[in-house]
Amino acid sequence: MDKKKNQILLVNPDGSISHTFPQYDHFKSAGGGGMFVGNDDRYLFNFENEICFKDQYNDTLFVLSPEKLSPRYIFQLGKYGLPPE
Repeated sequence: MDKKKNQILLVNPDGSISHTFPQYDHFKSAGGGGMFVGNDDRYLFNFENEICFKDQYNDTLFVLSPEKLSPRYIFQLGKYGLPPE
């Protein structure tokens, strides 16, 4: 149900946008009921001189460069992951 067009915007010091990364997590709730909602559901952090990106509801950690998001780690959460349905 996330209808935002972009998930990450790279912004220059002058405020202009240099690059955008599209939002791929578009979905509909089958039951039309509640959702997990929060302002802190996406995380950008610096690790070993790389900017990393992890979505709360995604099993993949990405490394961010000016041109692309590159998958770095996929977490196998097993029974602790969100159910597909």
